[in-house]
Amino acid sequence: MIKAVGLFKRKPGMSKEDFVSYYEDHHARIGEKIVGGAATHYLRRYLYAFGPDEPEPVYDVIMELWFPDIETMNERMAWITGDPDAVEERESDEANLFDRSTMVLYVVDEHASELG
Repeated sequence: MIKAVGLFKRKPGMSKEDFVSYYEDHHARIGEKIVGGAATHYLRRYLYAFGPDEPEPVYDVIMELWFPDIETMNERMAWITGDPDAVEERESDEANLFDRSTMVLYVVDEHASELG
């Protein structure tokens, strides 16, 4: 299992509630379409301050794409970033949602400890 993890911030002026609603009701459908058949999981983890005295998170969402192996991930990511139609659909919708200047994407090598 290999993961691509993105850290994304909502565009300026957009409320957190509107951000989550738009992402879940619209942008996630695009994500499902473009990674479907390659990724095994597509998760959005919305971030909130832990308590009232804590600062707001730097990012609004952690996006995870799980792939069975690095080859499958590389093939799909090459298509997502190289196919003109896929790029246009993804980027035009991202402009409705994200501060694109702050978007980052990482490959994750995950290790877990079993605690129970």
